[in-house]
Amino acid sequence: MGVFYSADTSLKNAITSQKLVLPELLLVFLGGAIFFRIMLKAVGSLSHLHNIKVSETFKTLFSFLFEKKCFLKSFIVMGILWLPHLIIRYPFTVPIDSEVSLLQYYGVCPYTSQHPIIYTQLLGRFSDMGAALGSPVIGLTILAFIQALCLLLVLAYTISTMNRFNVPRHCLFGTLIIFSVAPVIAGYVTSLLIDIFYNVAILLLMNELTWYIFRTDIYKKDLKHPVLTVIAVLGMFFRQNGFYVVAVLILFAVCREIYLILHRKQTIRWAILFLALLTVPLCTGKVNTSFLYEKYNVEKISTRAMFALPLQQTARYMLYHSDDLSDDELQSISSVIKYTPEEYASHYNPANYDGIKHGFNNNVSSRELLDFLHTWVKLFFRHPGTCINATLNQNYCLFSPLKDNSKYYLGVRKKIVQIKNPDYSDVYQAVYSNQEAKAALNSYYLEFSNIPILGLCVNQGFTDFLLLTVCLYALCKKNGRLLLLGLPLLLTLAVTFIGPAALGHPRYTFPIIYALPLFLGIFITSESLS
Repeated sequence: MGVFYSADTSLKNAITSQKLVLPELLLVFLGGAIFFRIMLKAVGSLSHLHNIKVSETFKTLFSFLFEKKCFLKSFIVMGILWLPHLIIRYPFTVPIDSEVSLLQYYGVCPYTSQHPIIYTQLLGRFSDMGAALGSPVIGLTILAFIQALCLLLVLAYTISTMNRFNVPRHCLFGTLIIFSVAPVIAGYVTSLLIDIFYNVAILLLMNELTWYIFRTDIYKKDLKHPVLTVIAVLGMFFRQNGFYVVAVLILFAVCREIYLILHRKQTIRWAILFLALLTVPLCTGKVNTSFLYEKYNVEKISTRAMFALPLQQTARYMLYHSDDLSDDELQSISSVIKYTPEEYASHYNPANYDGIKHGFNNNVSSRELLDFLHTWVKLFFRHPGTCINATLNQNYCLFSPLKDNSKYYLGVRKKIVQIKNPDYSDVYQAVYSNQEAKAALNSYYLEFSNIPILGLCVNQGFTDFLLLTVCLYALCKKNGRLLLLGLPLLLTLAVTFIGPAALGHPRYTFPIIYALPLFLGIFITSESLS
């Protein structure tokens, strides 16, 4: 049996004999190592991009775009090229996550911690404002415009930052093209998604980390950098895992500050101040979230997402090896997953965790979770191939350049009309206007990945591999500053890998795709940065 499966692999084929899974897994890793070596050599040659010669015409164009008012010109170019997408996809789309948030806000269903409550409140407040003006469509359209504007501003700021760090201008031009036409950006800005504001926050944080790590003197003198750092950290609460990304970043930042203090390259006062810029807004956001949970009596179900990896592996084990489980092991599993041994076959999907998460016992105790984890560890070492395959089947798209994991949102489910006050039938009708043009544009989005070279910028496998390769190269070169800059992106990839879904949810790694030009640009110029 092969280690990787496509999304349409049948359950029968996905759970066949696995006697040779470990040798097959070894071959996969050997092939990956060879590919990694090729990528390392290619990445190592990026430092020579400064020497690429361009024609006089392009030199004139680059000078016009990036020599003066780089931020403003980038903003205008991207805005113009985004405009057709915004017009055709007007007013917005409402994916299922936002639909559920609106249903919770208006009391159709109870509040849960499945989605960030801060975004639920944001959606609801703008919907209320629109209703006061005549229709919820007005308020939600304004919110869609605001999120598009915020992303546009931060992308222009990213190009401006790269320019000020002397990234080669042909690289700046390539970044501008990608930001302007890549459907993973233009195709998402009119979707009411928590990810847009989160992507804005993490990309802004990457920019400010770049200034602090490589141009500390400018960061200290210009007040806008500390202010933007605080805003970025607060914005990380638009995703459930944003708190943990910043928390881990703080741990590494503390180690770096201590190292700099010991080597007399940093003052204790400034180290405390910088760490406070990360810690205070993180704690403030956490307290605010806890307050909102209590105020709206939120049912906490996020535990099932945190345990996605062991739950998915255990479910596959139940299908293939349930006969070798003891009564105590069965009991510990059934206390967490409410399915009977016979029900797993109809609920387990090798490419998606959703079938198992609905069987999670939200009332499980801490002691029962610990017993389950203890059982899972035993099962893993008893049949490692089964458990490893469960995770690889679900997440292979994160590392396979041959797999396009493209998805763009159209419309909204009929369930949204259950909201009667205000009347959401107007929203349903508005979203489904101009469907033919929207469907045609969506087809273009899906075909974009087939464009030679340019299509790679929307390929998760390629961008994730490139991120890992640059980080490995930086590790080999002992470039600690570059590794610290790449940490938020590495954490994003790690959280997605161990999380509940990857296939069909490319948006989870959009922070990597959006921030990779900045990260690569700093890598290219890092040797010249003091």
